[in-house]
Amino acid sequence: MCGWGGLGRGARLGRRRSARGARLGSPRRPGRARPARPVQRAGVLPHRSWHRSELAAGRYAGPWLRFMGRARPARLGWPLEVGERPDGRARSHRHGRPCRRPGRRRRHGRGHGTVSQAAKVHYAGPSPLGESGYRTGLEWNINGLARARAAEIIAEHRAAQTEVVRDAHLRSDWAAHAVRSPDLLRVVQETIGDSVAVENTFLMIKWPGRDFPVPWHQDGTNPRMQLDPELSVSAWLAVTDATTVNGCLQVVPGSHAAGYLDYGREESDARRGKALGVEGMPNTPHERGVWLSLDAGQACLMDVRLIHRSDSNMTVGARIGLNIRYVAPGAIHPSGSHSPGLYPLTGSDW
Repeated sequence: MCGWGGLGRGARLGRRRSARGARLGSPRRPGRARPARPVQRAGVLPHRSWHRSELAAGRYAGPWLRFMGRARPARLGWPLEVGERPDGRARSHRHGRPCRRPGRRRRHGRGHGTVSQAAKVHYAGPSPLGESGYRTGLEWNINGLARARAAEIIAEHRAAQTEVVRDAHLRSDWAAHAVRSPDLLRVVQETIGDSVAVENTFLMIKWPGRDFPVPWHQDGTNPRMQLDPELSVSAWLAVTDATTVNGCLQVVPGSHAAGYLDYGREESDARRGKALGVEGMPNTPHERGVWLSLDAGQACLMDVRLIHRSDSNMTVGARIGLNIRYVAPGAIHPSGSHSPGLYPLTGSDW
């Protein structure tokens, strides 16, 4: 018989290995997978403290799981399954900004009207305006004064039947005052910060009986630039009453969460030009869309990624609205050598 020396040493080592193996546990048997973490409930926005790995792994199912239905751009594969990311991108857990997943090459749009590679970012994720991506119940003027202003605009542009007036805040004193409306500007500052400038305005006049549908589009992206949705916001001011029959806005709540989508020019020979539209979405009302009917003097704010459209005016009176893009410092990501002109309103960071 051997004692604790000689050959007994191997026996002691074997005993230690057996004891150590018992403590550490045996290898996992095939088919006995680690239980998966539950998928986040659809419609619940992630907190910014969530780690990017959880988002990239598909554990966040945001509002984009339900906003598009069947009318979806072919690139994203609507409707999405629970837990699926529409573009495979995560958001930084620290700043809530888009970040690239390791080993994943960035995709860029192709075709006419797409942003250059240097500026193309999807910006998928939550909105400063909440889950819906828009806010109503705002006022930029008294109803009677807004109607009086509309009468002056109609008299000025009736002869030429002008439909779009670009940079209206630089051409008309009333528009320059409208973009500074105290109640509206206060909400804009609460949304994007104290320093605010106007990047662009459009005065849209829909004359009665004229074909003027606006396709589904996003305000924050075009061939010249993209806007950071956390540092910019769109406003729509009703100069006349805007109803479902004269061409008020229709929005798809939550559509901002999918980020910027591929777009192209509409097929039109109108004098106003060809508008940009989201690829793969027919210019018809959406089954999950919401109509934003506003009285003259009222306004709404929208996330610059929110998908929206409007119909032609089928009434006997003109429908007039003022579109405004507000930005904070650092919001604009130009494409190429484009240098946007800004109209500062508040702050000293310009």
